[in-house]
Amino acid sequence: AKKATAKKKAAPRRKRSDSVALALSGEPRRSKKRGRPSKRWLQTIEDMVEEARKLGGRIPHATLETVVLERLNDASRLEDLIMALEERGVLVEDQRDAVATQTESDPVQAYFNDMYDIPLLDREQEVEITTAMFRLKEELRDLVIGTRLGAQEAVGLLEKASSGKLFFERIVGALRLEGGKKARAAVKQQLARDLVRARELFAEAEQLAPLVIQTRSSRSAESILKAKGQIRERTAELARILADYDYDVAISVEVARLLDIDLRRMFRLRVEARQKELEDELEARDALLEELSEIEGRLWERTGDFQKRLRKKIDPRLKEYKRRKSELAQGNLRLVISIAKRYRGRGLGFLDLIQEGNSGLMRAIEKFDPRRGFKFSTYATWWIRQAVTRALAEKSRMIRVPVYLTDVLQKVRRLSREINEETGRPFDLHQMAKTIGVTPEEAERVLKAARGPVSLDMPLGQEGEGGDFRELLEDTTTPQPDAGVKRQLLAEQIRRVLGDLPVREREVIVLRYGLDGGRVHTLEELGRRFNVTRERVRQIEIRAIRKLQTPHRASALETFLEVLR
Repeated sequence: AKKATAKKKAAPRRKRSDSVALALSGEPRRSKKRGRPSKRWLQTIEDMVEEARKLGGRIPHATLETVVLERLNDASRLEDLIMALEERGVLVEDQRDAVATQTESDPVQAYFNDMYDIPLLDREQEVEITTAMFRLKEELRDLVIGTRLGAQEAVGLLEKASSGKLFFERIVGALRLEGGKKARAAVKQQLARDLVRARELFAEAEQLAPLVIQTRSSRSAESILKAKGQIRERTAELARILADYDYDVAISVEVARLLDIDLRRMFRLRVEARQKELEDELEARDALLEELSEIEGRLWERTGDFQKRLRKKIDPRLKEYKRRKSELAQGNLRLVISIAKRYRGRGLGFLDLIQEGNSGLMRAIEKFDPRRGFKFSTYATWWIRQAVTRALAEKSRMIRVPVYLTDVLQKVRRLSREINEETGRPFDLHQMAKTIGVTPEEAERVLKAARGPVSLDMPLGQEGEGGDFRELLEDTTTPQPDAGVKRQLLAEQIRRVLGDLPVREREVIVLRYGLDGGRVHTLEELGRRFNVTRERVRQIEIRAIRKLQTPHRASALETFLEVLR
């Protein structure tokens, strides 16, 4: 064992340039250590030391972030730059310590300052918040489905999933599909049965609704209460059916907003009807009350009952859900920033990356189910990363590059940059492709896709002596100088050839194809002009074309085919 340890200690250390040699030889890379520092790297360090000297021996962290992106074009070298500056006695200020040196116009710094004032959530707080949110989501779903509009949305959700208008996996969930094709077929059969039952429940509630909104004079209070109870039974069963599916909380929020609009309208109609009654405008009052009755019929409830449901049950839960959602989102803002930092320098600004990551975080909050046993941070990381990478693929370039090609492109650029800095030579495409594990054709395709757009005003030659790029492109809008002469000769030749035809045949050809510079006429228009039928005009046209196709006439026009192409 001692001999083995001695041999291990005596083994020569691999040089930093070995990674480049391995890449050039086509062998897989085994080390990510950098080789001899480049002149640009050393110059950057000297400039930052000089900048720190002007600021009293310290430099803001945000300044270094900008430098590695603009000068080095490599966000991964930020830590190396910080270590190099600290070795030279420069103090790198953290975001919280650099508040005095930052201007209020820096949006990134302002965002960081506000974010660091928000305390992080511990494990117990996270579990308590997510559990409360899940309970509120279920209660909102049941209350919303208890209304006609909510029940209609629930049935519509099942119909969209069954017909394919909505992705099947969106409302079924991945866990129910883990069994493969058999599990998928079983879930589809269950969905079809649930859809049939949901439609039956909705139709039965529709039939019971008129019994609820009738006046007490026409029906007894007992019969009205009985109808209300029967509607509640059917909506409760419908809610139990939807509990097996991913009923998005956004549906509950939107339905609650529409219900609030209906309630405000119902109160307005009641006030206006009372005012018309005081003014002895009984016909106008009756019209307003009839409109109010129609709204109550659509809602399955009278105004007072509907107000109690919305204001005392739905609204408090909705406010509590939004408060919990905001609390959970604020507690995970630093998670978004830690993920967004890894994608800097890929075509989107840092704030844009944070914004996209925040949208992924909000989606994770809405979709999270604490019953599955995952930590929320683990679940949110996937959604945040998905949102950021999708935004990079769709918004960072004028011409969209697929996500899988973007990952390959980053590998190619990183390795080519290291080779160029350490050897001063450009990389070989075939060796590069072998090193990163792709085919040369795929590597070439990735590099072509990564080329940015070229400006038409880009100067050519030294100091623009060769003009600009626009001068190299063919102008397809301006006619060629000889094209006008050729078209004039063609027009004269056509008139000469048509002169051999009878008058009526010549006029039909000229008007049918607009050879006189006018518009093209239809067969009906020519029939009315010559006082013949449409079929007769077609026969005249065919006979004239056959005469024009004779060899001695066709040869006179063949030389002008290039003009027409």
